[in-house]
Amino acid sequence: NGSKEEDYTSLSGRASVAQELNNGSTTLTLGANYEYDTIDPFHGIPTPLTAMNGVANNQTESKKVLSLSGGLTQLLTPNWLVQVNYNYGRASGYQTDPYKIVSVVDATTGAPEAYLYESRPDTRTRQSVYATSKFAMGSFVTDVSARYYFDDWGINSMTFEVAEHVPLGRSAYVEPRVRYYKQDQADFFAYFLPDSAALPNYVSTDARLDGFTAWTFGASAGVILSPSMEVYG
Repeated sequence: NGSKEEDYTSLSGRASVAQELNNGSTTLTLGANYEYDTIDPFHGIPTPLTAMNGVANNQTESKKVLSLSGGLTQLLTPNWLVQVNYNYGRASGYQTDPYKIVSVVDATTGAPEAYLYESRPDTRTRQSVYATSKFAMGSFVTDVSARYYFDDWGINSMTFEVAEHVPLGRSAYVEPRVRYYKQDQADFFAYFLPDSAALPNYVSTDARLDGFTAWTFGASAGVILSPSMEVYG
């Protein structure tokens, strides 16, 4: 895969292998993914934790990401399938957002005094465990999944999702779903920095690194037009 923007280039490749056992009722999978990104901001790479300014330079930075995964899929009965996956990933290189800043405020009044470029660690190790169960009762299919994620930036998250495949007559169906997500904030996340405190090594106000809880409700539907054609959305 490859993608290019004016200030960002990403190249990645993936390889995986699967082995069936027990007459096809068990499947083992192993996979690896490698990504190489080049970051070239419009105004150059700013020095972390320095005051926001318009000084430009021609410096570029890069980031490398290696991910490994393993999975087990088991058919328990003709109508019930379970799957467990484990993923490990490590990123090294430039992971600071060159366009994000953090406010330094008066510790007493809260008035802003300065704006600094953010700073993030140059390594990140991520791990996750994912489990899902699919159970069919006639044409109805219930899909339940859970995912636990954690990394060395201090972020831990849990995801739970339930979906149901509901037939509507012989050729149509609807699939409602609900998803719950909860995330802890990164160790270095902050809404602002008080002027009375010493500058930390790392700090970011990126909302994606904050702790939050989210519920998502959705549905999809489809119509089977022929044995080889289906319309869905």
